[in-house]
Amino acid sequence: MQFKMISSISIIIILQSALSCSLPGQKEIKTEEPPIIKTEAEVALPSGQIIPDVSMKIDSTLSYSLYIPSAYSIRTKWPVLLMFDASARGILPLNLYRETAERFGYILMCSNNSKNGNPVDFTKHIISSMIAEATSRYAVDTNRIYSAGFSGGGRVAALGAFMNPAIKGVIGIGAGFPGDQLPEHPFRFIGVAGKEDFNYKELSQLNEQLSVKNIPHLFFIYNGKHDWCPADIIYKSLALFNADAMRMKTLSVDTGLLHEINKTNASDVKHLKSEQRFIEAGMLLNYLLECNKDLVETQNLKKEIVQLQQSKTWQNQQQQQHLLTIEEGDLSQKLMQSIGKPLNWWQEEVNKISMQINASPGSEHTYMLKRVMAGIRVQCNGIAKQMLYNPEIEKANYIVTLYKIVEPDYKDPWYFSAVMNALGGNKDMCFNDLNRAIEKGFDDRNRLLNEPAFQSLQSESAFASLLSKIPVR
Repeated sequence: MQFKMISSISIIIILQSALSCSLPGQKEIKTEEPPIIKTEAEVALPSGQIIPDVSMKIDSTLSYSLYIPSAYSIRTKWPVLLMFDASARGILPLNLYRETAERFGYILMCSNNSKNGNPVDFTKHIISSMIAEATSRYAVDTNRIYSAGFSGGGRVAALGAFMNPAIKGVIGIGAGFPGDQLPEHPFRFIGVAGKEDFNYKELSQLNEQLSVKNIPHLFFIYNGKHDWCPADIIYKSLALFNADAMRMKTLSVDTGLLHEINKTNASDVKHLKSEQRFIEAGMLLNYLLECNKDLVETQNLKKEIVQLQQSKTWQNQQQQQHLLTIEEGDLSQKLMQSIGKPLNWWQEEVNKISMQINASPGSEHTYMLKRVMAGIRVQCNGIAKQMLYNPEIEKANYIVTLYKIVEPDYKDPWYFSAVMNALGGNKDMCFNDLNRAIEKGFDDRNRLLNEPAFQSLQSESAFASLLSKIPVR
């Protein structure tokens, strides 16, 4: 069965970077009797632990998750990191990064309302409200306001800096700037991408673009997918924000921190070189240069960077990266344009790509192939969402089946398949698909209970049995 996909839908979905992710949290920092602090709004809140739901003073319909350092006092001004998740999971990044926030004394605030799909005006209202809340309710250093976000939330974090020059730095994880625009005023931008992230290419190209602009920037990569990044990258980012504040004279020069940064990362550079990972070593050297410039002597760092870039290994790896970027673009375009081809063609194509991946695990070419496949998964996900309740049932069934071929071990295609079977009156197949989705990580009880296709099935014992496998939050 073949058909031509509606081009407008495809274009819309291609422009979206809306995958959500679930990451394991870290153990909470617990104190038997957390000290009580008084905010400027005279609201008592515990410090040293996460508060998952704080209503905004400026707009009580909005809320955020909050982490206040254990040493917090209104007699001191504190830096703040405003955070935005693609799926409004405010507590998630706080669980991941609170130990780093504690180390550097940062207040963390992550919106419980910001998510992909929100109207632009509402998103801008959330950003403005977060800034107003931070500066009016807490003892915040207005010269040290920063933002961070994952996926679509990364674009929100950047939009905040576009809107308000009070935001001095942005950490964009798995996404760059909103649209094709560049900011009218400079701020520090730190782009972060996993090597398997379908937005890796976007962030890599943005890094090159910012090199010719008056915008301080860095690019961190790690071995991972389209997720919130490991805590050590946030550690590096906050350390750099602190170094920027030292240069701006809003923070005293911390020679101890600079020594710690230099010692740890010099060792990592040496390790990367020994593994012939010269591009990553160069990124880390650039990070050290950005941390140290105008604070300590950097002549030796500059010499090391020049020597690295003049080496044959560096030049060969740069050339390989360039060729891989071209191949990635060509393969992505070919596969995107092939949506609508027979499913047996897709199965053969996916099998060939899987064989290449398995033949050379850990290679840059394999990472590129995984990025391409991740992009196809995003495309399938977006089109499936658009078509689930589409009267053209054959087209919806095709895209859901294609999604299973492309990503058989992910929960969403099985959930979508369950919806399709429920709409078609196939109860047994629906329950089987839902069970597969739960086995693969589906855990959204509210989504399950509110799905229109499942309303008539909720009295079934099989539905209750499935529901019992999802923990109540």
